Amino acid sequence: MTESDPTAQWLAAVQEMQRQTAEAHMHFQRVLADSHQAFLQLAENTFAAFTGQPPPLPQQVPALVPMPPAPVPMPPAPVAMPLAPQSQTVPPPLSEPVVPPQHLPDPAPTESAVTTEPVSLALLLAVVADKTGYPVDMLNGGMDLETDLGIDSIKKVEIFAAVRQRAEGLPPTDSPQMAQLFEARTLDEVMRGAIDSSAAPAVAETPGGQSPPALVRRTAVSPIAAPACGLALAGLANGPITVVDGGSGLGPGVIARLDAHGIAATVGDRPERDAWGAILLGGLAPVSDPDQAGSVSRAAFQAARMVAASMEDRGGVFVTVQDTGGCFGLKDPDPRRVWLGGLAALTRTAAKEWPLAAVKAIDCQRGERGNAEVAAAIVDELLTGGCTLDVGLRADGTRWTLADSVPAPAPALELPCAPVLVVSGGARGVTAAGLLSLASACQPRLLLIGRTALADEPEFLAAARDQPALTRMLAERSGSHEALADLATQARAILAQREVRATLVDLERAGATVRYAALDVTDREGLRRELAVVRQEWGPITGLIHGAGVIADKRIADKTDDQFDRVYATKVAGLSALLDATESDPLELLCVFSSVAARYGNPGQCDYAMANEVLNQVAWAERQRRPSCRVRAIGWGPWEAGMVTASHAAYFTSLGVPLIPLAAGAQAFVAELGTDGDAASVLLTAVRERDGDILATGPSGVVVEATVSARTHGFLTDHAPAGVPVLPLAMAMEWFAAAGRARHPDRSTFLSDIRVLNRIELPDLADGGHRFTIEGIEGTEAGRDPAALDLRLTSSAGPAHYRARLIAPNAPPQRWTTPEAMGEPVTESIYESAVLFHGPDFRVLRRVEGLSRHGAEARLVGVRAIGWPDGPWWTDPAAIDGALQAAVLWARQATGDATLPMGMDALRVHRPGPAPGTLRCLVRATSVAADQSRCDIALLDEDGEIRTELLGVSLIRRPDVESAFAARGSDADAVAATAASARPA
Repeated sequence: MTESDPTAQWLAAVQEMQRQTAEAHMHFQRVLADSHQAFLQLAENTFAAFTGQPPPLPQQVPALVPMPPAPVPMPPAPVAMPLAPQSQTVPPPLSEPVVPPQHLPDPAPTESAVTTEPVSLALLLAVVADKTGYPVDMLNGGMDLETDLGIDSIKKVEIFAAVRQRAEGLPPTDSPQMAQLFEARTLDEVMRGAIDSSAAPAVAETPGGQSPPALVRRTAVSPIAAPACGLALAGLANGPITVVDGGSGLGPGVIARLDAHGIAATVGDRPERDAWGAILLGGLAPVSDPDQAGSVSRAAFQAARMVAASMEDRGGVFVTVQDTGGCFGLKDPDPRRVWLGGLAALTRTAAKEWPLAAVKAIDCQRGERGNAEVAAAIVDELLTGGCTLDVGLRADGTRWTLADSVPAPAPALELPCAPVLVVSGGARGVTAAGLLSLASACQPRLLLIGRTALADEPEFLAAARDQPALTRMLAERSGSHEALADLATQARAILAQREVRATLVDLERAGATVRYAALDVTDREGLRRELAVVRQEWGPITGLIHGAGVIADKRIADKTDDQFDRVYATKVAGLSALLDATESDPLELLCVFSSVAARYGNPGQCDYAMANEVLNQVAWAERQRRPSCRVRAIGWGPWEAGMVTASHAAYFTSLGVPLIPLAAGAQAFVAELGTDGDAASVLLTAVRERDGDILATGPSGVVVEATVSARTHGFLTDHAPAGVPVLPLAMAMEWFAAAGRARHPDRSTFLSDIRVLNRIELPDLADGGHRFTIEGIEGTEAGRDPAALDLRLTSSAGPAHYRARLIAPNAPPQRWTTPEAMGEPVTESIYESAVLFHGPDFRVLRRVEGLSRHGAEARLVGVRAIGWPDGPWWTDPAAIDGALQAAVLWARQATGDATLPMGMDALRVHRPGPAPGTLRCLVRATSVAADQSRCDIALLDEDGEIRTELLGVSLIRRPDVESAFAARGSDADAVAATAASARPA
């Protein structure tokens, strides 16, 4: 389109603008007259109030006619971000005239400004009519909300929010009763559920204050090294697991490995609906093109749908395995295999939809490894990798996970002037908002591709400005001849046409030259034809912006194949078509619109998350293939526009997720295109000052398992106080530390409030062994570290045996000195003391330097020197148990009693892992009493640095062992005899 050659479309647009201007002027005159009439009425009422006379009867004022829709105005450019070139400022809009305040008598106080009524079918019908535009007389309680009325889950949120504002008796938003109401298929079912739930006690919801303005935060996803924690994915042994080979050739090897560890598994083409677990290996199969990779992704979705209902109801195990380089496409991406990247996003969404299930996404790089080696790596991850959601296994044996970080500032780049850009989805929504800012910055020539055909709009709809109004007018015109859901679809199409036309006008005003093609981006022939015209008129294509996307929100259990295909293809097949169509063009810019759903998963959007994760990984591959091209995948958080309708906005608000303001998001888009840097994918999300990390991967807690047997933990037979092996406190703390590492792989272990609740005997250690569960639950108390976890160790019997709290490292090591008044060293017969029951595999004390009422000093070794199996070890449980043995000897010296450690205030691991050599152990007394003594303990490496601190250790008297003071004349207690002759240090 050029100014010298106006087209019929341009002339029609001018005529339409003139018509709307005339109608707007008429509307203004009408409003002015009505406002004057309202002012006269107000003056009369004011005068009557002052004189004590009754106010005059109100006059009938004609209803205001809605102003006809005008083209969407170009949003004013926000305050310029540092990286946004050529930003513009627009004067603020003029405010309305301020009416001087009238001093009227204070109104009588009222109990509430909002009146509520009981929930009724009439109220529900009225709200549905208001939010959808359907005439209320065409609705009834038996209509299917989805099939008959086209109401999806997001629209339900908006409807229930409106009902809650007008009605009393609804259950709390996050209650199980409300969840049941949400699943109702008809309004009659909603009514029955509301009546049933009305007997439940109501919980008042605290109204929130005004939210601070949202800012746009830029983060990047990167791989970080994360050695396996040593604990198993929970539930592996709870039921049979179906292994879906999917053409990988790994099924038999994985099953054999699982069977060797007592885990029942079978090979199947697809898991049964009641399968306890599913391991999908299709992502390791060879693929040659995006279509073949798409078939693998579709099959994975279908397998997930098979087990979704049971996973959501009772839990289970769900694992996807892919080969996209071992780091989810972030390192050395293979351009053929990146199209499989969406499998991980399926698992991330499953983690959100199935909170009772144990899920894991594994990216296992084959490299030069054979099937047996790859199968072993996968099973080892299941048995030792804990509950880490995203796990990368590189062919070199290293293990990785993903972390979000704020990238370092990057220099700004100048945007090219008048680039030739092909943009999918650019005529509507957030892509259009970004293009408006881009048009001002570099005056691009744009080919906009969209599915919206620009048909003529019926004149009788000109006064309708939103979807409910359009639906209402269409229903009134059609009577009962069309289904209500079809009328809503027509209304959405009309709004889309209006938005496209407005965008085209605004882009031209902003400096862009624009062509629009009503075309499905996956139509390769149509795309080839349109691009040929562009090259002929404007020259080679220099940039691609892929913003097209659709959503069809449904949970995995309810999503159809057609819905999945439509959502997935628009993103993935669309990008593939664009890349193929521009293979020979000198691209300088490649930008794809992705979503935070790809990184974090999102209930109802497994297809959308999968498609966008593919886009992320393809971006990394394209960046590697096109080093001179500026490549960026932008993972957007939800906007205040675009696909985020009022219904979506209500949903995100209920979750506490802020929305990206339209102007701020548009400027952030331009700034991103003008930013240099190594990141091919970034996340742009809205945050507020008081927001925490709302968006997160996977479940909020931790659930892992530990299994002990004579084969794996034979050393525990030497920890038997009464002849039966007992799990040491040191081992429980090791497992707590491992659980913490599964959650925070890059953080030191700090535990607090560690307690022995019920000791764990191990009578079956040599006969089948024992299995334990370690659970971590986020605390909600005010002032708590948001990353803290309340941990507990339970057995199959059910009760908790140990507890602790995992906290962020919050203190440096304390200052430690040798306790005062040490006695003579104890070099012989340490383990002949009645207070120490430890067998050879726990005899780590090498020398006791001295004992006194003030403390003790000893030398000891750890797991390596004593010969325990290789870890992974995150503490040194043998050394920690030796430190507690030294504390027991100190308590014997101080009180004469035999004691057992039953808890401590804190464990601080400053240097993780096994001790490299002999450790110095210092015991510092803090209190001595008849039944309980307390002390602090430090373990120091040979270089004098603190390895581990045990603070506030509680030692409880053992009633089954006689006090040394009662048997002072006996020679049976070598330690007590030595203590009796102790000399001051």
